[in-house]
Amino acid sequence: MNIHNKNYLWLAPFCSFILGYLIMQKLFSAPESITPALVGKQIHAILPLVTQHNLNLRLIDQKEEADIPEGIILNQTPAAGTTIKQNQPLFIVTTKKPLALRAPLCTGIVLDELTQRLQTEGIHPRIYHVPHPYPQNMCFAQSPQPNEPLEKNRLIVYVSSGNNKPIIWPDFTHVPLQAVIDFLENYHIEPHIVYDSLYNNHAHDEYTVIDQRPFAGTLLTLDESKPLSVQLRVR
Repeated sequence: MNIHNKNYLWLAPFCSFILGYLIMQKLFSAPESITPALVGKQIHAILPLVTQHNLNLRLIDQKEEADIPEGIILNQTPAAGTTIKQNQPLFIVTTKKPLALRAPLCTGIVLDELTQRLQTEGIHPRIYHVPHPYPQNMCFAQSPQPNEPLEKNRLIVYVSSGNNKPIIWPDFTHVPLQAVIDFLENYHIEPHIVYDSLYNNHAHDEYTVIDQRPFAGTLLTLDESKPLSVQLRVR
């Protein structure tokens, strides 16, 4: 045997291994394709593309976007136009809607205080001034109702523009004193209380109205510039 041929025989196993590896890789390696462009598409709309390329779709993050529909793809890896193998993971980031705020309680709150609260909470109110028995600039109704979800953080509030129409004064007799005081506070009226006893050191909720001025049924016109004088006799 030629001595030169003997020098190359030791290379034969290595050459066979390399050749076998290349053949196996050619036979069993996953074919490559071009990564499709997914950014800007709805996630349900890309399913045919993902299926066509036999890709392994992976959602890695969701970002809150109030002004973009939910499920829009914001980012993808690998990028569009690069090569990708079948069954290779394709990572995406999509949009989601922020959690809806709940409507706070607005009724019974003066407009200036209410607008400050809503501004702090990021709520945009639409304000309507309507004649109402409530004191001027006090909220008496709202939509949505308290604790209901807000759409686009918007809220409608109805505020009293005042009421100069005559009202029939209510009957407070046999009503707990504290309940009457709470009612009159809505109209910025501080009553004069006459105690039908030598001792008046009890809490308000322990007294009951037994007489009143003005009398129940009196026709009155409320005017915030001229506070009404109210007298309550309690026991």
